[in-house]
Amino acid sequence: MEVFLPGERVLWEGRPLRHRLFRITDVAMVPLQAVALWLAVAWGRQALSDDTVGNGAMAFAAILLIVLFLVLAPFIERAVLSRSTRYTVTTRRLIVRKGRAGDRVVMVYLNSLPPPVIFVESDGSGSLTFGAFPTILDALANLYGPRTWSARSQPPRPPVLWDVPDIKRVRDFIAHARTQPGGVYRV
Repeated sequence: MEVFLPGERVLWEGRPLRHRLFRITDVAMVPLQAVALWLAVAWGRQALSDDTVGNGAMAFAAILLIVLFLVLAPFIERAVLSRSTRYTVTTRRLIVRKGRAGDRVVMVYLNSLPPPVIFVESDGSGSLTFGAFPTILDALANLYGPRTWSARSQPPRPPVLWDVPDIKRVRDFIAHARTQPGGVYRV
């Protein structure tokens, strides 16, 4: 349950229409994951060629399972979270809730974000972010970035509303709300 600010109203609520496993920024992850998988198989073949076949086979199976999990986990997590994602645009904030219980919440004041940018599909649905969509370099930085000290000092990337219906209408709600003096939305 959301607690709204005094005078704050919901302008739009929605969920992703599609639950894509792969995005264009995944192009950066796939080669790295392929190398990790290749190294695991090469190491496993070496372990199997040793005299200790039983121990080598167990080690190979363990490493292969771990690498497969690391390769597939981001996509599995994206699919699970996408199905439970809810977006709310209010007169003052953007609220993104994820997780079965909606326990992963991001709230951002609309006036603190760069201008909204959209990508429109042929059916009128699309995705919206603020400033610019994440790039392949952003995807590479996110592989290890959140765990490094330099990334912690950087401001977080603005949220992205992925694959929502009538994206132009959502953008217009946000753009209009951002222009209201004092953050008070007037119809």
